[in-house]
Order: sequence, then C-alpha cells, then structure tokens
Amino acid sequence: SVEDAKQELSVQLQNIARTWSDQVKVGVTGRVPVVPSQLSLLPKLVFQASTGPLLGSLLNDEDDYDVIRQLFLNSGVDDAIRLLNPPFFSVSLDPENPQYSGVGLDDVSLAGDRLLLLDHHTNIFLWSGSQVAGAEHDAVRARVLSDFRGWTSGRFPAPEVMAFVEGDSMARWLVARLNPAHRDVA
Repeated sequence: SVEDAKQELSVQLQNIARTWSDQVKVGVTGRVPVVPSQLSLLPKLVFQASTGPLLGSLLNDEDDYDVIRQLFLNSGVDDAIRLLNPPFFSVSLDPENPQYSGVGLDDVSLAGDRLLLLDHHTNIFLWSGSQVAGAEHDAVRARVLSDFRGWTSGRFPAPEVMAFVEGDSMARWLVARLNPAHRDVA
C-alpha cells in the first residue's frame, strides 16, 4: 500500500543515517543520527516522494496515481527526476527575454515580488506574487507560458498548465508541492 511505501522510505532513510552518520542530534526523543552531508539532498527527495504525486495525497483518483507511478517507473532519468524533484524557477520580469533562475523547492521561495514557475512534468504551475499580479506583467506571463509550451512539446502526456496569483484558492496546488520550510508563528 501507499502507506507501507511511505513507512519503508522513512525506515530506510533512518537506516542510512544510522549506518553512515558520524554525528547525532540530541532531541526530545533522544539521540537521533544525522544524515551525512554527502547525502544531504536525500531527506528532501524522500519528503518529495512521500508528499508529491507519487505517494502523496495530491491527486483525486487512484487511476491518476497509477498513471503517474507507471510514468515514473517507465521514464528516463530526466523525466523521473522531474517527477521526484521538480525544477522551480524564479522568472525575471523582462517580457522580451525572461531569465530563469533556480530557487529552492521550499515555501520560503513564495515572495510577493516574484513570478515563479514549477515544472512537475505532468503539471506546470505559474505563480504570480501579489506585487507582480497586475496586467502590466501579462506579457511576461504569456512569454513564459509560450516558452514552456515549446520546451515541453514532446512530453506525453502533455503537461497541464495552471496559472494563479498569490492568495488564490488554486495556489494550494503549488504550495502542496513545496517543502514546508517556513511557518509564521501567530
């Protein structure tokens, strides 16, 4: 089952930390081995696998999960990585020549002055922060979507494109795919 797979991922990550770590972190529950620095990306990948479309609760239908899992298992390395650890870009606001710079796959990347694009292989999400949501930036958004439609034209299935503004209820589709690195304390 999916829950068994998530549990197995967690157990294997703990085994790796116990086997390969030379450091421990002391917490409320006692001494916890730390994943070695050479494998520092591994916990994020396990989190993405557990909460993303492969094992997470992002999709609505079991058939959708089966399609994504089969796509992952039968895809090449680049496509599998995109499904597991999708590229997340901040886009410059130049409508003639937008520049794409990678940002962390964390919710702290969501800033009101940013235009962000997440390529999750089967879905592309274009998020506009509240300060760049106006009509004066429509040309940039149109160019970005045009660029990405061109870059993804050979994919099957063709990715669904979703565009939204900070605060929209549909923005949850993007936020659910990000690592929860930031939580405001009220």
